Amino acid sequence: MSKAPLPIGSHGKITTEIDAKKGHWVARTSFKDPDGVTRPVRGEGPTKGKAEAKLRENIANRRRTSGAIGASTKVNVVADEWFKRKKQSIDADSIPTYEWALKHVRPRWGNLRVRDVVAGEVEKWLLELEVSHQLPRTVLKQIMELARKYGAIDRNPVDDVGDIVKPRKRKKPRALKPSELLAVRDAITAWENQLDSRGRPRYRAIPLRLALILELVTGTRIGEVLAINWCDIDLDTGVVDLSHQVKFRKGEGLIRKPTKTEAGEREVHSLPAPVIAMLRALLSELPPGTERSDTPVLRSRTGGYLTPHNVRRAWTAARKLSDVDLSWVSPHSLRKTAGTSVGQVAGSLAGAAFLGQRGTKVFEEHYWDPKRVLPDLRVITGGLVEGWSDETGDDKVTRMDPR
Repeated sequence: MSKAPLPIGSHGKITTEIDAKKGHWVARTSFKDPDGVTRPVRGEGPTKGKAEAKLRENIANRRRTSGAIGASTKVNVVADEWFKRKKQSIDADSIPTYEWALKHVRPRWGNLRVRDVVAGEVEKWLLELEVSHQLPRTVLKQIMELARKYGAIDRNPVDDVGDIVKPRKRKKPRALKPSELLAVRDAITAWENQLDSRGRPRYRAIPLRLALILELVTGTRIGEVLAINWCDIDLDTGVVDLSHQVKFRKGEGLIRKPTKTEAGEREVHSLPAPVIAMLRALLSELPPGTERSDTPVLRSRTGGYLTPHNVRRAWTAARKLSDVDLSWVSPHSLRKTAGTSVGQVAGSLAGAAFLGQRGTKVFEEHYWDPKRVLPDLRVITGGLVEGWSDETGDDKVTRMDPR
């Protein structure tokens, strides 16, 4: 029978012999390049073992330079190629997330050959991971899928891993009650009344009150609210155009970039009259024409964008001044509170749209607090029983039919 052809990126049988003229060992094999041509490869050394080791090194180098991936390729090599491609298709801000996942994939799988990755071991690894397993699993699956596309394996082993169910306590979304919102207000007031190290009011450096108010009435992330420019607000209609966020990017500093998703680009018709009055008062202190400019509404001392870190740090200092336990409250808690309030009145679909989310799943799992006190619904519920009671004089008596 004829021999089966070599798969691309693999080598044939290794043979060794002594070169009588040179007096050292030579190891030889054949390697099938990506163009389908099988070519000879050799390695030399003073001993048989060193000659074979050199040959294997040359084979590995040939795979790397040719881009070929075979069954004996190490997972680390495939991971490098996968990540190089991945970085071309994702946002720069997502790169650290995938680097984090690779840090959990490489120690367990990096030094194994592609052919040695089996579903049973993958499942065991996922169950033993002390961090969330979803992204590491996705990354390993995509790495092995790249190997499959090269013909190194017939089937992706991660596809054969079932659902991983690990017991964990998910934090339930928690929105602020009216009394807690008042406590937040009072904490900000106490913080504003303090002076910084130079004897200046703190609010002149960080407009914490306005930042949290705007986040509460627009349902934005803190990075989104800090990206609002004056030209994004129509004070006559109370509409805010939300399309950007500020984010600190490694190597670049603070940048203003489009929102996280297309659903996040939205117009919010939610500025109440008191907030509009606050903004008009602030605008009156600024040069004419500011309302049509790309000047940040929430500015730093130098006139640029505030960093989310500085706002969070200011709030952390403020909440410590409250007699109420606000240790669990973060700027993001105000986004959950806003979403919960809208969801309770208009439903989860409206709540999700208000927060700039595509569907209701994330909203209901992470933003809607069903335990929060419901708003006064007597206007609605009263209409349900209108005309059900008989009036006798000044008294209203509801009569129930015993039948």
